[in-house]
Amino acid sequence: MAKHTITGRELGCSELPPLVLRKTAFQTRQQVWDKQWKANAGVESIERIYNQHALDRGNFLQDGIADWALHELQKKTTAHLTQFEPQDAFRLKDVKLGATLDNVISIEGGVLPLEHDGIFYEFEGDINHETKTDFYHNGVCKPDWIIQCNGQMLCSGLRQTIVSVLAQDGKLHLYPVIYDEQMAEKIVQLVDEFWVRIEKGENYPDLEEESAPDYVDLTEHLNKTNKDLDALCDDLVRVRAESNALSKQGKEIQAEIMGVLDSLGVTHGKTEAYELVSEFVTKPKKKMVDTGETQQSQTFKIKERKD
Repeated sequence: MAKHTITGRELGCSELPPLVLRKTAFQTRQQVWDKQWKANAGVESIERIYNQHALDRGNFLQDGIADWALHELQKKTTAHLTQFEPQDAFRLKDVKLGATLDNVISIEGGVLPLEHDGIFYEFEGDINHETKTDFYHNGVCKPDWIIQCNGQMLCSGLRQTIVSVLAQDGKLHLYPVIYDEQMAEKIVQLVDEFWVRIEKGENYPDLEEESAPDYVDLTEHLNKTNKDLDALCDDLVRVRAESNALSKQGKEIQAEIMGVLDSLGVTHGKTEAYELVSEFVTKPKKKMVDTGETQQSQTFKIKERKD
């Protein structure tokens, strides 16, 4: 799709996630700063695009995903759904922030219901429609996307978004994103800070030199979900402990079986119920090579609090 924002004069909403999160799988906030500063100063540069294949894939498949999503959404309502691609950016000129929307869905003669994660949403009027391809999808709407969509809604005045994702399972995943006033305020604050840094020629601090990340008090936000995180974490810790214990026990039993076969000098044997193989094999030793491309992955850590 065409990009309607102007680099060097305004930030695009796809550049908001690294500003809010400090970095994403694809770029850091300093890399956003570098690109915008060079364009603002009139410095010609050749931008290296990471994961060009993923970018091309999304661009070529975007229209098909949008049409497929509209088809699936129409099945959920008696209202009449249409969509169009805006031909210019929506802008907050005083903030120097712009949004290129993939599509806008218009709902006429009713509402569009959408259930996600046990919560029911009703969409009406015009809504933002963001399309994604994600071949490392883990079944959730990524924070990057939520931040980008809130920037788009901030600029466009729309207050509801549906993110349609084509994942590696070949299925279409639909996620509702509702305008978050607190996030919008944070975006405006960070964008203002960004342009002040551009005017001063002031880089961002090196990420490795910054202090440890602040932990958000999730108890203040769980009213937006229907999940008991402490109960879920308790379950995860218990299941992991049980799994680790079973894994250790399994390795011990396997070693005992292999010991029996070794003592008999047997590599291939059978019992009344099982066929067993225990032999040394030679495999090619492989070396990891940097391809120059990146792919997105998500890390997860859990540790019980002591305080």
